[in-house]
Amino acid sequence: MPENGKEELPFQTYCDLIERELREALKDIAAMRDNQTEAKRHCVLVRAALENARYYLLELKLSL
Repeated sequence: MPENGKEELPFQTYCDLIERELREALKDIAAMRDNQTEAKRHCVLVRAALENARYYLLELKLSL
């Protein structure tokens, strides 16, 4: 058990979470291209997805 009391996720799960966030970011980027008036909203969503992916990547790195 990890020392901070948090249960670690399996390697594959981290990879799946990272992939999901990156796919969501790509969808929002595509939506920005299609509708410039909604670009600001999609920028926020892309940033959130990338921050989530970064978090999962750091967690994965720590679990190795």
